[in-house]
Amino acid sequence: MILKEFGLAAPQVATDTRVAFARQCRCVTALFEKHFPAVRTDGWKILTEVVAVPRDDSVRDGLGVLSVEIAGEPDRFLLLSKEEKKREALRLLWRGIEKVLLAKHLSPEPFLHARLAVEQCDYKNEWTWKRPVRNPSRSLTASLWCVHDVERFKSWIVIKDENGGELTRVQVIDQNPSEFEFVGLLGKLRWEGGQKVVLESKNGQEVGSAVITNNHDGGTQKNAF
Repeated sequence: MILKEFGLAAPQVATDTRVAFARQCRCVTALFEKHFPAVRTDGWKILTEVVAVPRDDSVRDGLGVLSVEIAGEPDRFLLLSKEEKKREALRLLWRGIEKVLLAKHLSPEPFLHARLAVEQCDYKNEWTWKRPVRNPSRSLTASLWCVHDVERFKSWIVIKDENGGELTRVQVIDQNPSEFEFVGLLGKLRWEGGQKVVLESKNGQEVGSAVITNNHDGGTQKNAF
């Protein structure tokens, strides 16, 4: 199997805490995945379960999900600042990875590479989604800028002129930071005419849009719908 996913869970706490913990760790685990090179091993995912008192020191294999238990306090995690949560999420994730490395006799190098990359980008999970798209006259480009943070996933339509100058930036997504809630909104970015950009969901519904109209004085007026 190709190992490609990493997760943090808190299976022994109340439902609200369990959901909040998983959501608020996801921006860091997803960022780790982006920087992790392909590795063949016994599983496709490492799941680190944070519990008050670990009762099982082994690596459990459930249909390719390699699960390990480590000691931690999910309730305390939720009281940390946003930046502290990012650092703590990586620390907890790494403790679980270390147990898998030891048990499966894996090389630590690809895991260290991903960890260092997360630290070097200051834990910021930000990117331009897909390639920018040009308007029919090819004088403007539109892209979708995404920020996957601790508490929210947000994205903006960004329109630039032919010289790369930013003309407008309109927020079109503001969702909980779980892929289950925002990935379906990332369908297609398209132009309607030469000055309006629409983000469509995967089911073809309009998520949001941005439009630029020229003022009579030749300036630029920015609008969002």
